[in-house]
Amino acid sequence: MDHLRKLGYFKDECDMLYIMSIDGAMLTLKKQSDCWFLILILLNLPPEIRYLAENVITVFATPGPEPPGNLSTFMYPVIEELLQMGEGIWIWDAMRSSYIMHRASVA
Repeated sequence: MDHLRKLGYFKDECDMLYIMSIDGAMLTLKKQSDCWFLILILLNLPPEIRYLAENVITVFATPGPEPPGNLSTFMYPVIEELLQMGEGIWIWDAMRSSYIMHRASVA
């Protein structure tokens, strides 16, 4: 994580860094169904737990049987939200009982 701090990430303890992944998966052995997923993985978590199902954020899933024709139509709102989060958004921190500036980036 120190090398990421040198690159400008994690200036604040509330800053988050994600990996974004898009991939298709067969849902049945007979390939009658296909689904595409966009997931976010939080790099702030320790490596031994960051890839567990309960820690992976599924942003969207598109039904098959064919891959999506225009993936950018699904990606546009996600990119817009991530751009806003990169600049920072105010969120309520229940532990601190106050609002904090939250920033998130995608590696």
